[in-house]
Amino acid sequence: MRATVYGGLFFYVHYSTMMACAQVLQRPLALLRQRLAQEMAGQHRHQLAVLIVAR
Repeated sequence: MRATVYGGLFFYVHYSTMMACAQVLQRPLALLRQRLAQEMAGQHRHQLAVLIVAR
């Protein structure tokens, strides 16, 4: 009986910690993804400009 209580408590603490870490990491990851998307868009725009100038 005591083992299941400890197991449930450990699982709950582990799960809540993981969720907190996920929430904390979500913002930087979203910002990083946004920056990557912007850089990719900038590169594509730059390539298009180079192609237009090359013609």
